[in-house]
Amino acid sequence: MIIEHADGAQLQDSQRQAVQSAVQRMQLATEKTHIERKEAIESLRETLQDEALREEQALRDLEDVLKAERAVKQNHLRMLIQANKALTPQQGKALLAAWHKQRAQKQAGQDQGPVQPEPPTSWLSKNDLKAQVAEMRVEEVAWRKIAWKTCLLDGLNASRNEKKPVILWVFIDRPVDDKRC
Repeated sequence: MIIEHADGAQLQDSQRQAVQSAVQRMQLATEKTHIERKEAIESLRETLQDEALREEQALRDLEDVLKAERAVKQNHLRMLIQANKALTPQQGKALLAAWHKQRAQKQAGQDQGPVQPEPPTSWLSKNDLKAQVAEMRVEEVAWRKIAWKTCLLDGLNASRNEKKPVILWVFIDRPVDDKRC
């Protein structure tokens, strides 16, 4: 929000840099903490799924999760304090006023978010739209001729034998027009 309203608060370049540095330090510190949190959550999940559910172990795992979450919150608070120290009292008041105004607009439903594109002035018929899509479609696509491997090890072996690079294609669902996935 400080950067968003930097012009209205008349931030100097050194202040903007101080705020950005505080955010970057927080992001670096929080990245490690997020990894620890994920590991703690996974450990707790495993403990809770164990047939011999042990209450003391579950409580220790929960404490690790809470400790990591507390560290994330502390990093956020540290960043806010450092960013606030970079501002003058007048700038802080201007930003607070901008925040209250923005919050009031959201509560009143006046905040429209990003500018929406204008609707088209004319609509194509279904057949015209299909024709335009058909014109853009390329029938002979080179990548469709590649002999795909569904096993990573098979692909690595073929790459090594043929002395060609490997392209790893990870997908969630198959494309509509490709039966090989």
